[in-house]
Amino acid sequence: MKTEIHLKHELLRLEQDREGNEPRGMLLSELVPVMMKYIGSTDAELRDHLIYGSLCRWTEHDRISADMMREIAAEALDDQHLFYKIGERGTDSVFTRTFSALIIPVALYKHGRHPFLTEAEIRGMKEKLIRYLALEKDLRGYVEGKGWAHAAAHAADGLESLARLEAMNRQDLHDMLAAIRDCICTGSYLYINDEDERLVNAAVSLWKRHLIDDDMLLDWVRSIADMPLNGSMHENETLRANTKHFLRSLYFEMLKEQDTRKCTPFILEQLNQRNRY
Repeated sequence: MKTEIHLKHELLRLEQDREGNEPRGMLLSELVPVMMKYIGSTDAELRDHLIYGSLCRWTEHDRISADMMREIAAEALDDQHLFYKIGERGTDSVFTRTFSALIIPVALYKHGRHPFLTEAEIRGMKEKLIRYLALEKDLRGYVEGKGWAHAAAHAADGLESLARLEAMNRQDLHDMLAAIRDCICTGSYLYINDEDERLVNAAVSLWKRHLIDDDMLLDWVRSIADMPLNGSMHENETLRANTKHFLRSLYFEMLKEQDTRKCTPFILEQLNQRNRY
């Protein structure tokens, strides 16, 4: 088994040779398990650029087979990855969880080009991602000296990818909207690294499926704007800021879409109401 240092040297070598022959076959079967072992490394270059970046590039260039991607996705969603030490706050385990969450968009990108996942597998991704988001307590964005954790943003990217799939039915979309609302409506952490925009992107992708009627969307917006402020002063102000920033981002993003005449004035009305608190 390669050490973390050996893995970094190998991936750096491949990075420098990206114009030549990228890995395939036996080399991939040796590299990928080690990459998954160190997917939560505190070395930001190894984690972000070399492990995650290489997996993205190899997927885009069709170096990773459907069978291998299925194995990668299954491992990413297991108890040693997406749910690794779930519930911890302020520890390095967050990087394993959040970068495992990013495997979902990678797998779904490949599926979008060459379908290979069953509806049951896709729905399983959705259910595990929603469960993860409900259990994650470490919502830090950028961690000084170690790079991006970004749990909410990474989960949002997964939800956005799932939302586009025909396999996701009306109930699935409702489940994802509820997960987005619960993620935004927190008083425990103030989002400062554009998490609101990433979550808005997921919400708009859900809306674009046209399986959620306007009244349902308005009820969802109202549930965010009306979230009770029942905590301490700090918690209340954090919750108010998170919901306000999200509604503002949602308003401006929805302005870009067609057929939102009923939704956008209501979002603005709810935003103004939140501003008065």
